[in-house]
Amino acid sequence: MKRSKKLIVLAAVLAVLVIVTLVVQNIVTKNEEAATEAEDTSVTFLTVDADAVTALGWTYNDETVNLTDTDGTWADADDAAFPVDATYPDAMLDVLNEVTASRAFESDDTSEYGLDAPAYTITISAGTDTTLLIGDTSEISGEYYASIGDGNIYLVASDLVDPFTYGLWDILQMETIPDMSALSGIDISTASGDLSLVKLEDSNYSYTDAYTWFLQQSYSCDALGDAADTLADSLTGLSWASCVSYNATEEDLATYGLDDPNATVVMYYTQDSDDDSDTTTAEAETFTLEIGGFTDDGYYARIQGSNMVYLIDSTLAQSIFSADYDSLRPTDVCLLGWDTVSSFEFTLDGETYAFERSTKDVTDDDGNVTTENIFLMNGEEVDSDLVNDVLDTIYSMSSTGTTDDTPGAAEITFAFHRDTDTFTDINLGFYRFNSSTCIVGFNGETRLAVARTDVVNLIEAVNAILLQ
Repeated sequence: MKRSKKLIVLAAVLAVLVIVTLVVQNIVTKNEEAATEAEDTSVTFLTVDADAVTALGWTYNDETVNLTDTDGTWADADDAAFPVDATYPDAMLDVLNEVTASRAFESDDTSEYGLDAPAYTITISAGTDTTLLIGDTSEISGEYYASIGDGNIYLVASDLVDPFTYGLWDILQMETIPDMSALSGIDISTASGDLSLVKLEDSNYSYTDAYTWFLQQSYSCDALGDAADTLADSLTGLSWASCVSYNATEEDLATYGLDDPNATVVMYYTQDSDDDSDTTTAEAETFTLEIGGFTDDGYYARIQGSNMVYLIDSTLAQSIFSADYDSLRPTDVCLLGWDTVSSFEFTLDGETYAFERSTKDVTDDDGNVTTENIFLMNGEEVDSDLVNDVLDTIYSMSSTGTTDDTPGAAEITFAFHRDTDTFTDINLGFYRFNSSTCIVGFNGETRLAVARTDVVNLIEAVNAILLQ
């Protein structure tokens, strides 16, 4: 009997659950139908003619911005000198051109929708004055409640709000940094001296065309290495981190360290221009940057002669301050183009071995004749692959730093002879220093260090030729 009662109770509970489920489904269906109907209740409640607007204002994060438009020029209503980036107010007018709500309804209590203390207050003057209030977001649709004071509450998409999420300094128009990708020269003046870098491709100032930046001096051009390329790339990618003053006075410039800059950088570049005949020509241009004092957020900087002061990246500024020949010169061991080498000698353990590049004709099984490069050692042909292993080992070798120490005895030395107009003879040597390091000699200069293991690998490659 008890079991029967339990079954009856369970059946009753199940019936109730079924009824509740049906009711919920009915409610959801009605809500979905209401939502569908709401899609058909969209209404355009505000249109703004951008050409007729003379003033535009908005409040965001407790900051009120008021702009005026005079003959298509935007200005801060409180400070005409403030440079306004017109793309921001133009974007605002684009969304105000035709404001459509997904739904409109009447309500006497605007506080329920956050319109008594709106998140955004937008004012438009275009013959008549209009105030658009943006309140809370709907928990159901995620849209914003809006009002223009006509007794209706409107539901609007976030697209209307997004263009107004800026304060005055967010819409400041910074000065344009030109495209300096075609950089040809850099002059740097600091307290430690002046530096003039020039970009030269296919020049005769280096034994290798791998170097394109050179230190230009009165009577010479000295090749610079990867550090110069890095510096040039950093200057080419120069950008303003932020603007700290748009109308700096002489007193302001002194505060920022720009009355007597710590560094002045002149960048020379070419920029394409079109003339009346639609012909593109490359015009020579210059851009001069002055760098002042330091702050936790970067270094103060400005375009020479400008009253606008910015912050730039600290790493870039410090690389400019520290630039000199020693920091920019090559750190490669030897970047010879081996196709220019006609012969060479190496000396190992007191013995000198001479190599000559030559050619020979090779006939395949079909009778076709091709010419191949070969190497002769002391007049006898040797395995070209083994010779190339030696040359490639030298080319790929990297220095571990610089040194002023005196090198010890020679481990191995090379003398390369080239079919070129300049740098016809290159002398390369590897000298003992300590158990982990050797010193490199390149045309009499011994300033680079290399890992001793790299020199051991080179000698092993050389021995492979001698032992064949």
